[in-house]
Amino acid sequence: IRTPSYFYIVLEYCEAGSLAASIKANKFGPAPEALAKVYVAQVLDALAYLHSPTNGVVHRDVKGANLLATKDGCVKLADFGSAARMGGDGAVTRLANNKPKGSADEGDVVGTPYWMAPEVIKQTGHGRQADIWSVGCTILEMATGKPPFSEFGSQVSALFHIASGTGPPPIPEFLSAEAHDFLILCFNRVPRDRPNASRLLRHPFAIASPSSGSNSPVKCPTRPDPAPPVDQLE
Repeated sequence: IRTPSYFYIVLEYCEAGSLAASIKANKFGPAPEALAKVYVAQVLDALAYLHSPTNGVVHRDVKGANLLATKDGCVKLADFGSAARMGGDGAVTRLANNKPKGSADEGDVVGTPYWMAPEVIKQTGHGRQADIWSVGCTILEMATGKPPFSEFGSQVSALFHIASGTGPPPIPEFLSAEAHDFLILCFNRVPRDRPNASRLLRHPFAIASPSSGSNSPVKCPTRPDPAPPVDQLE
């Protein structure tokens, strides 16, 4: 008699669900800016760790649907199906190796249309900076309840405007001056001129509670190893 075998996948339970689902279900409307700051600080902390020279990982699909929250207000960056590792020579390799051996990933159009950076759409090569553009898109998603460029109706039209535009998407006037400045940095159309996650963590918008020992007043579990400084990253 053959003994049946079982394969178990154990996942952390995030009872608050995704930020995208929470925004849609919230009868009071999109997330207030104070809450968005808390979430953004945690997302940037995660990206600083992933983007570090030790890890060299680019998520490539940062958006509200891939940010899972706990009842304590901790945010987890999820769904690494599109993630890739950056090699020292600039080569990009998917973490989920579902492509033929030897195929290139640098020019992949990867992610979700409304959150994609211009260089991803234009297939001019992309790296850590594309995640920073997506962070800006996620802030607008939290602030307005919808992603930027969604007013164009179709994803194809949105992709065209993202790729061919010359400036940032419209930024709501009700956002603070520091939020506006933060978003302008995220939406710089020259990838190498976008600040990396480490630098953005020092921006006033990402500092949710200056009196606390962390950027976020929420006491979340710490990552296993501290991320090396990434100020020198492109």
